[in-house]
Amino acid sequence: MTKLSRIHHEKARHLALGTAQFGMPYGIANKTGKPSVDEVAKVIELARSVGMDTIDTALVYGDSENILGEVGVQDFKIVTKLPEVPENLPIDDWIKQQIEASLSHLKIDQLYALLLHKPEQLEFEIGREIINTLVDCKKEGLVKKIGVSVYSPTEMECIFTKFIPDIVQLPFNLVDRRFFDDGWFIKLQKHQVEIHTRSAFLQGLLLMPHQEIRDSFSKWNYVWSKWFNWLEKTKIHPTHGCLEFVLSFPQIHRVVIGVDHSRHLAEILDILIHNPTIREFPSIATDDVELINPSLWKL
Repeated sequence: MTKLSRIHHEKARHLALGTAQFGMPYGIANKTGKPSVDEVAKVIELARSVGMDTIDTALVYGDSENILGEVGVQDFKIVTKLPEVPENLPIDDWIKQQIEASLSHLKIDQLYALLLHKPEQLEFEIGREIINTLVDCKKEGLVKKIGVSVYSPTEMECIFTKFIPDIVQLPFNLVDRRFFDDGWFIKLQKHQVEIHTRSAFLQGLLLMPHQEIRDSFSKWNYVWSKWFNWLEKTKIHPTHGCLEFVLSFPQIHRVVIGVDHSRHLAEILDILIHNPTIREFPSIATDDVELINPSLWKL
């Protein structure tokens, strides 16, 4: 990879490394499965070399945390996620045990951020105890920031009635602009909430050739028609278009991208670094949750 200019280095620095693929096969376009520990080490070293400083992981991502700990990630900001909190156990003890387990797996002393993977639990009786425990963990120095991983603006609205998180991770891409369109980017920025986005490629769907998009997605041919016409007209690589779109929003602190090998990350960085900034994008956004929420896909 050639030497980065200052502006290109900034683009790379705004990317965060997603690690779901390190612990389990992930994404509709994944064809290679889990990478080896040696391959993960190469990915981490490449990310480090271009100024990427944030890694996104979770206890539920198989053995992802263990692999990261084996490779060595002490110089990265680690964002991990807390699975659903069981109601039949002492909540404070259980949460602290999960954090201690993550710190042990990762071989680090402090998490940069801990996100609730099931923030809807805050709406129930145990919600206040969960929040109080997270605040205690922050005071004790186990975590620097506490926050939530959300799926919809409605969910975000409910959370904001309970507490103001330090950090939020949310889906955002060319097809799914809900959090921006509903005013959440401005509101979160006003409250000094750090915004991390995921699903820049819609789990790889936006990177697939037209002929490889499954029939189950034909309902949204109007989206694909606009998208592929724009790609053909502009000669822009889909990876470049997807990333430039998300990076064009100044409220976003980090864009989580998942990779399964070092060559994959190198390709993404080369495309982003060696192409000009894009100023205009196709209007392909939709509110149809059957498309923008991958958990609802009928594959």
